[in-house]
Amino acid sequence: MPSWLNEGLAEYFSRIGRAVDGRHVLGLQTTRLLRTLQVSGNTVELVPFDVLFTGKGNGTIDQLYLTAWALVHYLANGAPDHVDRFRRFLLALARGRAWRDVLVEEYGPLPKIAEADRKHLEDVAVGKTLKWVIAENAGGPEPSAPVVRTLEDAEIHRMKAMLRPQDAEHELALAQKHQSDAPELHLWQATIAAQNKQDDLAEAELEKAVAARPKEYAYRWACARFRFERELRKPEAQQHLAALASEMRDVARHVSDALDLAVVGHFFQLIHDDALGRTFAERAVKRDPHCGQCLVTLGASYFAANELDDAIGALEAAVARWPHDEPVPDEVAAALEKYRRARDENN
Repeated sequence: MPSWLNEGLAEYFSRIGRAVDGRHVLGLQTTRLLRTLQVSGNTVELVPFDVLFTGKGNGTIDQLYLTAWALVHYLANGAPDHVDRFRRFLLALARGRAWRDVLVEEYGPLPKIAEADRKHLEDVAVGKTLKWVIAENAGGPEPSAPVVRTLEDAEIHRMKAMLRPQDAEHELALAQKHQSDAPELHLWQATIAAQNKQDDLAEAELEKAVAARPKEYAYRWACARFRFERELRKPEAQQHLAALASEMRDVARHVSDALDLAVVGHFFQLIHDDALGRTFAERAVKRDPHCGQCLVTLGASYFAANELDDAIGALEAAVARWPHDEPVPDEVAAALEKYRRARDENN
């Protein structure tokens, strides 16, 4: 992303209003603009595009930021169809295209853009331009009542094992000796059993943890997630995901970690509850926009809604943001190819 676009977007989103119905209003005058108008007698001096795009030449910091913001504002709000143009522009950049080429493609020659941009700024200064009102669909997790209590022996032993993995067996033995019925110990033993592919034992330990502390959603979520992932390891004809739906709906309301949110989204996608699948996928990406698996889950929601450009964009972003020390999974590459084929066939 070029620096002018990065800074322009930051300025654009620095002022978000709230409509009467609770939705968000974009395109408001920024504090920087209002201050400049007050000081300069309602005039704003922008820097030329060549200075903005290269960072070389004369211009104050305020002028550079105002010019970047004004251009972004024009690209997004300059006409009723600009929201779609701007979306295509950003998606093309996310896919690696040169921003100058796409800018001219969507908005015309640079001199024409510069002229329209300055005229647009005059309208912005007097509050005459379009403002987009958007709904916030992703929402947030339902707040859980905080659990305030003293750490138990098993929790302390597990924390010490995490800090010093070489002492893990010793700390586990101490936890078993000091507090054999602790839910944290059951969770710990479930993790070990799952790593050793002892699924029945792992699930039994998780059930003991839930039984010991039924009001703590962390244990219920760990159990629900394990059961879901265990079902996924079965042949598709033998999976019974619908049987998990009630518990998943209950505990998912309290999930807040990005990867956990993506797991919830994937679950609801698989049981064909597309609305909930998309809600949790959006929430996951909102929580961590750099989470590759979250973007994959969101891409699947877009694909289910036949929003093929967005689906491809989400997976391309996922591949670009995948951890450098991990290979991109084959199924992600296959899904991206599938989405591209679907778009080609539609076209």
